[in-house]
Amino acid sequence: MMDGRSELDARNEPDFLWRHFRSWLHFRLLVARSWLRHGHFVRARKIRAYLDSHQVRKIHLGSTYPLNGFLNSQITDAVPIDINRRLPFPDNSLDLIYNSHVVEHIHKRQFHAFLKECLRVLRPGGKAIFSTPSIRNLVAVLYGNDDKARDVLLERTRMHSGEGFHSPGQHLNIVMRAYGHRWLYDSEYAAKAGQQIGFSKSYAVDNLAIPDPQLVDYLKARKSPGWFLETETFVFEK
Repeated sequence: MMDGRSELDARNEPDFLWRHFRSWLHFRLLVARSWLRHGHFVRARKIRAYLDSHQVRKIHLGSTYPLNGFLNSQITDAVPIDINRRLPFPDNSLDLIYNSHVVEHIHKRQFHAFLKECLRVLRPGGKAIFSTPSIRNLVAVLYGNDDKARDVLLERTRMHSGEGFHSPGQHLNIVMRAYGHRWLYDSEYAAKAGQQIGFSKSYAVDNLAIPDPQLVDYLKARKSPGWFLETETFVFEK
């Protein structure tokens, strides 16, 4: 997704718009290059081969590290899937859709459209699982009483503060405005959105209580303590 960190240092609105445009253009060029190399018929063949060879069908969107048994997708790499578009799967064809730190990169209305697409392509009883930076967790840690946890979280963004100091307010602004982030969620919003769209159940779970043991092992192996502090995981059941 878009980086966007340099936008935090904008001197004024024209400078901000220019920095934002450069970041957006760079990202779109990466997406276009990936689509030219891996999209169209190449992607369609990979998806069909996966669906034909797996009875239990799991999709990992925004996959930095591939998971065995999953169709692993990264929009700027192999099997590019843009969650802002119609998902390239038949109705009622998937058992699980997982993404980590992806949905905060799209706008709120796009998030709702993506949820609708997940509902369409999931089989009855299937699950969409989203792990994302949470306003609830950020505020609780940054303004809570656990100084050690706050320091761990602040360390994730300290390098992006150019003022010579770093505070909880700076961290919160960076997480909300940098890295191409567009909208942050919490468990209450996610539950209500899922219910509105038509999921039978929508709820938050502990990050290590995800209803898939392989994903739990993946998180234990790949994610940092700071990731766990800021992240909430939402489950949407069809």
